[in-house]
Amino acid sequence: MLMNQCHRFDYKAVIALQGDQGLSYASKYKPYAIILDLRLPVIDGWTVLKRLKENEALKNIPVHIISSVDKSQLGLAMGATSYLHKPAGKQEMEELFRVIDPIHQEHKKLLVLGSENKEVNSIIEKLNQKNIEVKCAITLDECEELAKHNHYAGLILTTKQNNEDWLSKSAHFHQLKNIPALIFENNSDDFMLEIDNLISADPIKARERVLDAAGSFLNEVENGNKFSKEVNTKMENMLTGKTVLIVDDDMRNIYSLTNILEQEQIIVICAYDGIQAIDRLSENPQIDLILMDIMMPNMNGYEATQKIRKNPEWEHLPVIAVTAKAMNGDREKCIEAGASDYLTKPINADQLLSLMKVWMYK
Repeated sequence: MLMNQCHRFDYKAVIALQGDQGLSYASKYKPYAIILDLRLPVIDGWTVLKRLKENEALKNIPVHIISSVDKSQLGLAMGATSYLHKPAGKQEMEELFRVIDPIHQEHKKLLVLGSENKEVNSIIEKLNQKNIEVKCAITLDECEELAKHNHYAGLILTTKQNNEDWLSKSAHFHQLKNIPALIFENNSDDFMLEIDNLISADPIKARERVLDAAGSFLNEVENGNKFSKEVNTKMENMLTGKTVLIVDDDMRNIYSLTNILEQEQIIVICAYDGIQAIDRLSENPQIDLILMDIMMPNMNGYEATQKIRKNPEWEHLPVIAVTAKAMNGDREKCIEAGASDYLTKPINADQLLSLMKVWMYK
């Protein structure tokens, strides 16, 4: 489906089946955009995103995430341009490629947030003369409803209060997250030029402009990267002092994992099968995450995860399933049992720590 969509918009598609391949191809081809799954072998999608945004030559390539992992706020904060939840249907894919390539839009549409007044009406009139359709909304909820049914090239914020509301709340509105915005200051030719730039430029630059214009509210955000830097700083120190339950019947695995975790100043609690895991959870409510081996005696990882999810207190506790071999259907079976994510042995320490940070991020 993705390749067909690329061809419809006259793009060449390069396919990478592993995270390390994706990074290699990004460096080699410098693509116009990257569509990224988060659950990838060798190097997971979170690590791929982080490395892309840390690479001076690649950091400005728009990254569009498509994943079943419900972590859109984190993905966008780490620098993704958009975040689409699986399963994605035809309509969602159409919207994604409209974000990737807004130039293909023949008829531009803009949203205006705020009450109409003389100056705003004058701007709307000028836009209509340019064959730009304008829809007005009083609240972000109304904007969200309009955006569900149409693609808008931009959002105009007409008051300081609208600006502050949008900056603080828009990330929680699924349809508004990726619409570039512009702050209305006065009815001038300069502002009309800003609008022309907004609807014709790529979404990354548009987002950088609005963040820069709202610098005082965001405490002088530089180039739209402050959120990403804050997230990275927070994630660097996130594991210190956390408590992790390792569930595995093989002492060699427990020793290896404990060695990795204790280097990050993580408190480790151990259990040797699913039954002990349930007991440890009851005795230690401070546990922040579980590393769950799948093949164990007495009660295996599937059964233990299912029992954990039946307890309302542990419903949202991150559980990363760990299995010895990547067999067909293993990943789906783990997720269906209630696991948050999935790793195969031998464990890559960087990938493990990256996944743990993602699932403990709040």
